[in-house]
Amino acid sequence: EVPLMKMDSYPLCLGTAAFAFEGIGLVLPMYEGTHPKMRKEFKGTMSWTLAGLCSFFILFASVAYVSFGPTTRTVILFNLQMGGLKRLTSQILFCTYPL
Repeated sequence: EVPLMKMDSYPLCLGTAAFAFEGIGLVLPMYEGTHPKMRKEFKGTMSWTLAGLCSFFILFASVAYVSFGPTTRTVILFNLQMGGLKRLTSQILFCTYPL
């Protein structure tokens, strides 16, 4: 039986959500930088973009949870077995940080 929600890890969920949407502070500067003729379309574009991003996060988390079951760890890399895939994924993530 898979529990729907674990209340003891709910603060971690909120922190992860805040981290995932940390770029939301750029909305106002983007709006101000948008050409005045296109500003009426900005709200719809931003809404659809955020809805798509949120749907992707939910889909990815759901697939990961179904794949690993109730033993799913908070960091998805911890679920991978030590080996080539985990090492390769770690190297790819390391290369995404700015030098």
